[in-house]
Amino acid sequence: RERSAFMVWLGEEWYTRDVDYFSEWGLWYRAQQTRALPVLQNFWKAMPQYAMWDDHDYGRNDAGRNYPFKKESKEIFLNFFQEPTTSNRRKHEGIYQDEYIQVNGKLIQIIFVLYLLFLLNYHLYIVVFSMDLKFSSSPENYLEQFDLLI
Repeated sequence: RERSAFMVWLGEEWYTRDVDYFSEWGLWYRAQQTRALPVLQNFWKAMPQYAMWDDHDYGRNDAGRNYPFKKESKEIFLNFFQEPTTSNRRKHEGIYQDEYIQVNGKLIQIIFVLYLLFLLNYHLYIVVFSMDLKFSSSPENYLEQFDLLI
């Protein structure tokens, strides 16, 4: 049995309920309740965790730019995943990012494309790339160099 090198969370990390949507305390409570589940405690420590939210981590179903607790939701989400205080995700609206991870001689790039909850009412897009460490960044042959594109 092979050990995983990392975990990518794609949303629904917790499921915010009607009673949670309209207070910072409610949002925090639901996230903390999930974070504290005994079954997850060893999992948090076992490997790096990378995450993107969806509308139920953010707030009510299909909540968009007018959601009154969007900044609080972002802070709760980043704290849930113990995002470093120096992280770029804490310096801009939304939680889009990319990550580079080296696994078994391959460089893997995970791109969490801007989830436009802060701006519009769009949905999650994620792109995962795995490339040789000898990757050439020239745009004309960018896609041909990937081993995996999801």
